[in-house]
Amino acid sequence: MQPRINIITLGVKDFEKAVRFYEEGLGFPKMKLEGNVAFFTLNGTWFTLYPLEELATDVGVSAKGNGFRRFTLAYNGQSKEEVNQAL
Repeated sequence: MQPRINIITLGVKDFEKAVRFYEEGLGFPKMKLEGNVAFFTLNGTWFTLYPLEELATDVGVSAKGNGFRRFTLAYNGQSKEEVNQAL
């Protein structure tokens, strides 16, 4: 198993402004835009932007609650065995 983080997702209040900031301001190379999700690739890690309310719904919590920190991290195993080993 190789330790890595495959995807970092930020929940943002102003999606269009955030996409412009990361793409134009910081120079992140945009991989694709699918609806309300922007994907950037950073040396093998995907950095994604997602509207805050939608990200909260996706992970099953309220965006207004104090337990939601507006980001998610993902590790994708390359095989079923690798996933089982990580668990």
